[in-house]
Amino acid sequence: MRYGYSLPERLNFFNDLASNSKQNSIGKWDVPIGGSFEQIDVYKVPVELPKYRLDNTRTLHLQEQYIFDKNLEEDFFSDVESDKIQEIQHGFLRKLIYSTDKEKDLPTYFSKTDQTEPLILTSDGFVISGNRRLCTYRELIDEDYDKNKRYSLVRVAILPKLNPEQIDLIEDYLEQQRDIKEHFSWVSRALGYRRRMHKFGYSHKQLAELTGQREKTIESLITRLDIADRYLESINKSKNYDLVIKDEFAFDEMYKCLSKAKDSPIRKTAFEKLAFLAIKNKDSFSDRMYNNIPLIYEAQSLIHNELEENFEEELAAIKSESSTDETLSGIGLFPDPTTSIIKLIENAEMEEKILEVVTEKITEVIESEKEKKRKSSVSDCLSKAHKWLVQANYFANHETDKTDLLKQLNAIEKETEKLKSWVSKK
Repeated sequence: MRYGYSLPERLNFFNDLASNSKQNSIGKWDVPIGGSFEQIDVYKVPVELPKYRLDNTRTLHLQEQYIFDKNLEEDFFSDVESDKIQEIQHGFLRKLIYSTDKEKDLPTYFSKTDQTEPLILTSDGFVISGNRRLCTYRELIDEDYDKNKRYSLVRVAILPKLNPEQIDLIEDYLEQQRDIKEHFSWVSRALGYRRRMHKFGYSHKQLAELTGQREKTIESLITRLDIADRYLESINKSKNYDLVIKDEFAFDEMYKCLSKAKDSPIRKTAFEKLAFLAIKNKDSFSDRMYNNIPLIYEAQSLIHNELEENFEEELAAIKSESSTDETLSGIGLFPDPTTSIIKLIENAEMEEKILEVVTEKITEVIESEKEKKRKSSVSDCLSKAHKWLVQANYFANHETDKTDLLKQLNAIEKETEKLKSWVSKK
């Protein structure tokens, strides 16, 4: 199986089709271009002709992961015409077409039905919409040609020549807005948005308007990715996104905590380091990490105080080292005490002991919250009971069924008397 004709072959093939479009076209397909829909001619082309689009949002994190795993150059996937890279991209897409859910398993679906929507191709033959479907057709052909030979020719809509920005916007409309939650990992979505902002200089607001997403959603997603990048760098696993895909909600909680304006930048950094330590050692915690992150935030002062007591000598050494810094001593400034705690947290040799402090203080916060609930539980219950009694009086009228109401009221009165007696005791 070829994963795309060469550029001259593709362009010659397209020119031949366009030279007699009335005879070769099998229909029209509406495609959103520049804010309005245009009808584009649909043709049949060999399944081996199109090239996968390497900027495809679904596979961005898989490409980054591949670069990390193979220790490759950052621009490894820049040669979009490379047969080798196209084959690697096919492998990425192959991971995305199979599902344990039969309704979402593309090979199962397309083995029983025909292609209905055309693939959307750029003017030079790269797939904007339909990369997974193209991968599926190729897999089915390889698996059983006789059974699936209907996919030896696939329907495609070939766009006029467009600039990269227009192509990205078409992908947004045709791919992301339709099923972004179902098929895109949060990392891939964030990588796609961030790449687009860097590439075209968009602000969060501009990108939100172009993609139909909320500005806050885009800002949150990109910030969470930035936090995840810092985490991966802190454990020397930069770009190893497989390690963070399942921790989406933990990074979301970190984003919420770090967004609180009352904290100083240095305190936010200290919290981030503690959270990173917890995520790295998630198996040391009894609950899910997204539940523990807010608890670490609440317990931060307790943790700092305990670290200052337990690591007095180590912190003194760190402070002494910092005070000899020429820049600081030259202008008569001393580092914030939190700076020493950050350096302590970053010390891998102290990791296990620091974790013990973190888990201990988290437990204290949990117990404290339970105690508060216990102390206020009677008052809370009475407030709710009062609310429902007021509601009952509101609904009471001549049409109300009074069966057993006196019995219920007597029972309520009995419990009320018990509480009155309890409250009166000193």
